[in-house]
Amino acid sequence: MSLRSRKKRLVQETILDAARRLIRRDADLSFSMKELADAANVSFVTVYNYYGSKDGVCQALFDRVLQETLDCLHSVETSSFVERLFVFVRAAVEEVLKEGVVYRAVCSSMTTITKDQPLTPIFDRTSRLWLAPIADDRSWIRPDAAGMSLEFISRQLAIVYRGVFSLWLCREIGDEEFLLRVEAGVAMAVFPFAIDEIRPALMAKTATAHRRIAEIADEKKLNKLRA
Repeated sequence: MSLRSRKKRLVQETILDAARRLIRRDADLSFSMKELADAANVSFVTVYNYYGSKDGVCQALFDRVLQETLDCLHSVETSSFVERLFVFVRAAVEEVLKEGVVYRAVCSSMTTITKDQPLTPIFDRTSRLWLAPIADDRSWIRPDAAGMSLEFISRQLAIVYRGVFSLWLCREIGDEEFLLRVEAGVAMAVFPFAIDEIRPALMAKTATAHRRIAEIADEKKLNKLRA
């Protein structure tokens, strides 16, 4: 990377770090682009040139969490498909939860349609993300499913994640259940295509999630009775 590119990247990261600080302080995204420029200690023109609008900043923050999730996968050293897949699942959830306030605000904004802001398309980007843990390995796919494209499977995984994420976004489920339901959903999505050797591990993931989710539900009922 050239010196110019490194400087550009540094400025972009500085602006995004400032945006995260502002969102932590005000999750309604009510800050102005001028306030963002001041917080990043750069000019308004610089912020505008890089991101164009607050929506552009939100999209860049969203892309950042996708990249951070990929970085976690790249650090994994295992030949086990199941281990690699569920390390990725955990990263996809935990990278969001690290900055839960920020990403709840950012993604709520990106999935809200208004007169001035159309829906931000993110399906292709998230589908590419979910292709990462399965892209280099077809050994886990059973022979009678050999014709199934990895792109199709990755899109189904993206749908599973987005469905659970939406429930978390609306606070219908908590942080722990977010991870459990993604793990169960991913295990159930790949199970029909998986060879017999790894099906027990996928079943175990689903069973563990089922048991813990039931415990969480019981805890909620008990807390209501105590209230």
